[in-house]
Amino acid sequence: MPRTIGAARQLPSQGKRSVGIPLLQRLVVLPPLVTLGVPKISRGNYIFLSWVGDHSPRHVHVYRDGKLTVKWDLEHKCAMEGNAGKRIQRLINELEEEGRL
Repeated sequence: MPRTIGAARQLPSQGKRSVGIPLLQRLVVLPPLVTLGVPKISRGNYIFLSWVGDHSPRHVHVYRDGKLTVKWDLEHKCAMEGNAGKRIQRLINELEEEGRL
């Protein structure tokens, strides 16, 4: 049976009851090799992962629905992998201003 590691979240029910649907079918799980022991910040349907000791440049991994959306370079303010729309950039800026990234 698959395990979930702290980053699992329930999918929106879209007005339907989830009675009778097994819990594991209602969860989105981030890859355990990436997320094991890493602090996770949930904001605006995204999960942000950044940790001290990761390789340079300082960056954040942004996931949505269990898939990497963007790997964002915090030093140079640009995408290292994937695409970051204005909403993601705004959320990253907010988290930096709050001292969370």
